[in-house]
Amino acid sequence: MKVSISLLLFSFSAAAMAGAHISSKKISVINIHPSSGISFKVDGGHANPDNCPKNSWYRVNRSSNYEQAQLSFLMMSYSQNKKINFYLSGCLDDYPKVSYIQTAN
Repeated sequence: MKVSISLLLFSFSAAAMAGAHISSKKISVINIHPSSGISFKVDGGHANPDNCPKNSWYRVNRSSNYEQAQLSFLMMSYSQNKKINFYLSGCLDDYPKVSYIQTAN
């Protein structure tokens, strides 16, 4: 019985934070704001795997130690017209939150 309850709770928590790997997207806009942090848009539609209330931007976690590195990576990719891959997990300020960013082939 305990195993069944644990599995049931795990399935609810996994469904609450679905997340998604987004592949081979070009950055169309980067926004840097003093209070909301770093946001960006990509060409094509915007994924919203966790059903965040808003999905017009992707948000970079401003409490991350890697925020400046992610900004540098985004700006380099944008300026060189390179595609990126990234992972969305949860919401930040009602927008899909980016967990990590990487180069695309």
